[in-house]
Amino acid sequence: STMPAVRVFSLYAAVAVLFDFLLQVTVFVALLSLDSKRQENNRYDILCCIKEPKLRGPSEGCSVYSVMKVFADVLLSEFIRPAIICLFTGLLFLSISATPNIDVGLDQELALPKDSYLLNWFSDMKQYLNVGPPVYFVVNEG
Repeated sequence: STMPAVRVFSLYAAVAVLFDFLLQVTVFVALLSLDSKRQENNRYDILCCIKEPKLRGPSEGCSVYSVMKVFADVLLSEFIRPAIICLFTGLLFLSISATPNIDVGLDQELALPKDSYLLNWFSDMKQYLNVGPPVYFVVNEG
C-alpha cells in the first residue's frame, strides 16, 4: 500500500500471526499434554488435585492420545525443552528492554500518502504550533 500506516499495520499483524502460531504449536500442545495426563489419572477438570472415584480409561478416538504423546515427547526432550525456555525468556527480556522506546500515538504524517497536499500542513503545524495532536469538530446542520 502507498499509505505508511497501512503498511506498518500489516507488518504488525503478520508478526502477531507468527507469534500466535508459535504459541499454538508450543504452549497449547504442552497444555494439552498436561490435560491428557490429568485425564489418565482420573482427576477432575477444575479441581485437578482430587481424584475421581470411578475408573475410566482415556478415549483414543482418532489416535489423539498417540499423537499428543509424540508431541509431548518431542517438546519435553532434553534439547527442545531448554531451547524453548531460553527462547521465550529471551523474548521476554527483549520485550522488556524495548518497552521504553515505544512512542505513544500515531504520527499524523504516517497516515497520509507521500504525495498528499496535507503533508505540508502537518509539518507546518508540527514546526510552528507544537502543542499536541489536533482536535477536529464536525458540525452538522440541524
